[in-house]
Amino acid sequence: MTCTDEVFGKHRAWCGPDMVSKVLGGLDGDASLHARLRYASATPRPRWPVLSAGAITRRAAMIPAMLWPGWTLRLLPRSRHSAAEDDAPHSATCSSFRRGCASFLLLPGGPPQLNFECASPLLANHSFDTDRSAVERIIYRERGLTPLASVLAQLACALDEHGSPINDTRRRALFTGPESVTLDLDAYTRLRLQHGWSRSYAPRLAVLHWYLLVLLTGEHPAIPGARKPFGWHCTSFRYSAPGPLRAFLRQQAEANLARYGITEPLTWEPPACWVTL
Repeated sequence: MTCTDEVFGKHRAWCGPDMVSKVLGGLDGDASLHARLRYASATPRPRWPVLSAGAITRRAAMIPAMLWPGWTLRLLPRSRHSAAEDDAPHSATCSSFRRGCASFLLLPGGPPQLNFECASPLLANHSFDTDRSAVERIIYRERGLTPLASVLAQLACALDEHGSPINDTRRRALFTGPESVTLDLDAYTRLRLQHGWSRSYAPRLAVLHWYLLVLLTGEHPAIPGARKPFGWHCTSFRYSAPGPLRAFLRQQAEANLARYGITEPLTWEPPACWVTL
């Protein structure tokens, strides 16, 4: 039980929702990021956390392991956009920031025992210290956390209310590595010949499988056994792949979903109107 629970819990029975909101908002300035998220105290509507563990598990199914790219750009401090936009080269910190924000999305409204370390594995995120440090001590170092605490709490509440068309928990279970996705090699060869791409120009098949996993899971997966330059090749491909190849890989990713009878959209992000910035 948190200090806020102890101080406020015994008076909650006779406090109306307006008083609850006012008191929690007043405590916001002195609270940790965990508490600010749990009570949504940085938002226009602070509220007592009443969600069960099951509700948090359902929310986890709506969230990829890494925060959506559009929401990442909204949450990165403005001065850092040019340096860290959507995982620019050598931006491992930005990837950790995205994982950290996704894990923090599970805290609003949750039970007191649900901390960052317990929430992260629900999204298959296991680098707790690195991800949390990227959010609080690197990206937001010497910056106020109020915008972050407000947006994440509002977004979590909106997800609970409106839902998501994608079941990310199912995708994390199905698409676990390069061997779990299929690529039509004959169709790829025809595409390569149609556009005159030489074998030396064409990206390695391992990179194409990696990109399929990105499309299907929203995660930038590590490939076991890959040598160090592999990550550079993957990042380079994301920025330089020609349009016809991108379209082909989206079709291939959709075919992987269809193989399991999944009719969800391939990709999706919560609309910006769900949150007041």
